[in-house]
Amino acid sequence: MISKNTQNKINKFFINPSKEFLLTLEEYNRLTPFEKGYWSYLQSSWPESEIPEDKNPFEPGTTKCSEFIKGSYRGMLYAQDSE
Repeated sequence: MISKNTQNKINKFFINPSKEFLLTLEEYNRLTPFEKGYWSYLQSSWPESEIPEDKNPFEPGTTKCSEFIKGSYRGMLYAQDSE
């Protein structure tokens, strides 16, 4: 479950992507596999980000791995649409 504070950061990040709205590692660790893939794609390249590189941490062939990939793909589409 995403905390209200984390959800507020996510909403603000969409409106104004900046380092002050990056998720912390603690917040990231509470996300679902889909959300982890999504935010890993969007934030891992920021120098100030605590989120690990855009690498799938889940066992290949599992549902969690598949969900991470779907989230990462959705993050890529969002990034492309916002350019």
